[in-house]
Amino acid sequence: MDLNNLPDNITLESLDRNGFRLLQLKDGFRYGTDMTLLAWFTASLIKKSRIKSGNRLKVLELGSNTGAGSMLLCARFIDLLNSINVLNPLQNLSEYLILDDVEINEPSYKVLCENVDINGLCNTVTPVNSDLRELPDPLKSRQYDLIFFNPPFFNNSKGPSAKMNSDNQDARLSGRFEEHGSLDDFISVASKRAVPDSGYIALIMQAGRLSDVLTSFKNNGIKPTLLLNIHPFSDKNATMFMVAGKKTTKMTDFKILPPLILNEKDNLTGDIKPSKEIDSIYNEVHKTCFI
Repeated sequence: MDLNNLPDNITLESLDRNGFRLLQLKDGFRYGTDMTLLAWFTASLIKKSRIKSGNRLKVLELGSNTGAGSMLLCARFIDLLNSINVLNPLQNLSEYLILDDVEINEPSYKVLCENVDINGLCNTVTPVNSDLRELPDPLKSRQYDLIFFNPPFFNNSKGPSAKMNSDNQDARLSGRFEEHGSLDDFISVASKRAVPDSGYIALIMQAGRLSDVLTSFKNNGIKPTLLLNIHPFSDKNATMFMVAGKKTTKMTDFKILPPLILNEKDNLTGDIKPSKEIDSIYNEVHKTCFI
């Protein structure tokens, strides 16, 4: 794709980390704070001691859309490689990481492929155009160290309706509602593909569905290990949460992390600005590790 002469339905923007960029469909489901936070949370499940050349970390994203999550995760992984003094981390990324992206919507998948190309990730990221409930045989035979996803926040009987008046309404519908897989479908598939006892599963979800997630975790043999509640302000209820778990029969610790506050108000002017935690997540080199 000629980045200097983009089609009318495509936008290009910087991801503000290690030079990564993202093409998106103007009328498709577009990434936002939730995907940025999930990429940070997922990258924070990677121990530096697990990063070894020739023993690549295997990662799977379900419902990748145009690839914002995977692009952001790769950009943060480069931060981790820099921290252990790997030379030319982007050029050598495929020696340390392999990432499979599954996306059912064909227009979104095609843009995902372009994003892999423009960010120099063809040897690292493999886009797959598939229903996550019917994965192709190569993916069915793999087990992953890390699986992450930003599933639709609403089931088909609840939640606000999206305004659908575009040619690509399927991408917007499936990004918000469970058109091509329920929350339980995402979790069930992840549980089958995670390396037993050591593979992590991570997701972000709207706060009202915490019980749904934990119930599905239990039904699919996943034990939660980390929970992070996300609040718009310090005095407001959580609107989202991120949770990680393992498919295991062993005892696990379940840590509830301090809440993540998105915004704060200036005491003098009343102006709203990102919290210090959010500013750090967006702008600082990735150093966080929860495990």
